[in-house]
Amino acid sequence: MNRVKLDYTVKFKRNFKTRILPNHLILELFHDAIDLFLENPFNPYLRTHLLKGSMKKFYAFSINEDYRVIFRFHKDKVLFYDIGKHSQIYKK
Repeated sequence: MNRVKLDYTVKFKRNFKTRILPNHLILELFHDAIDLFLENPFNPYLRTHLLKGSMKKFYAFSINEDYRVIFRFHKDKVLFYDIGKHSQIYKK
């Protein structure tokens, strides 16, 4: 079975450290979501969807009701661009 290869932007790493690591519950949910994502990026539990407007080349999946990961399929890998609450990552 081929597993998805992940890569991360500097922005994702910074926001993961400040928004996710301090919150142990969200960190645990993130790890659960990543396990599902690595098996199937379109697992229905993740609610993966294509974004619109200026972000139309990006996808997002849900960690829980409020937290999201924005990513893009890039060549032979998936590039994670941002992570955080809906209100944090979609602000203009």
